[in-house]
Amino acid sequence: YTGSRRSVRRFLSTIRPKQERVYKPFETLPGEQAQVDWGHEKAFGEDGKPVNRYSFCFILGYSRVRYVEYTTSQDMATFLGCLVRALRYVGGCPREIVFDNCKTVVSERIGDVVRFAPDLLRFAATYGFSPRACWVNDPESKGKVESTVQYARRDFYYGNEHLALDELNRQALVWLDQVANRKVSETTHRVPFEMLEEERAFLRPLPVLAKSAAYAERSAKVTKAC
Repeated sequence: YTGSRRSVRRFLSTIRPKQERVYKPFETLPGEQAQVDWGHEKAFGEDGKPVNRYSFCFILGYSRVRYVEYTTSQDMATFLGCLVRALRYVGGCPREIVFDNCKTVVSERIGDVVRFAPDLLRFAATYGFSPRACWVNDPESKGKVESTVQYARRDFYYGNEHLALDELNRQALVWLDQVANRKVSETTHRVPFEMLEEERAFLRPLPVLAKSAAYAERSAKVTKAC
């Protein structure tokens, strides 16, 4: 053969089998894991201009019970408040909660070494769960909550963008209670609320003092005259 090596490599690239990622179902034991993520939703103010609105989404890995809440901020205080209400909604706390790599979760990351935000670590220690950050740019590692974001947007939020935030969250709870958590899951083939009755026995009880202990520290620079 008198051709170049580059020609051989070019030809081999056309016949080499493609290496595609294989997805496998990932199931967890009762009380083992929950997943949390944010969705960025379209909304408009009274003046017709776009405004920030976010959906906080939470799902238990075993029973598939969901919790969704809409906010205008993703700061630490809002984030922890949503997490408290999600845990109250399901009536307990799983052993592990998987999060995205947002600033309220990860302060620093080098490879698989993660330094979590101090406020989140304090909260996790109070409630007794281990935080885990999914892989960067890998939404499939928390696929259950990713599908929850899309499901809530498609099945509830579309058509309700005009509602005020309080009314939106009131109707979201009705939707969760009567539709989302009473619909038979395509994966488990069971009703999430019915499976939650089994899973609650494996969830950690919520600490009584922690019901009002969700807070975040914030530093601020002041002038010499305070």
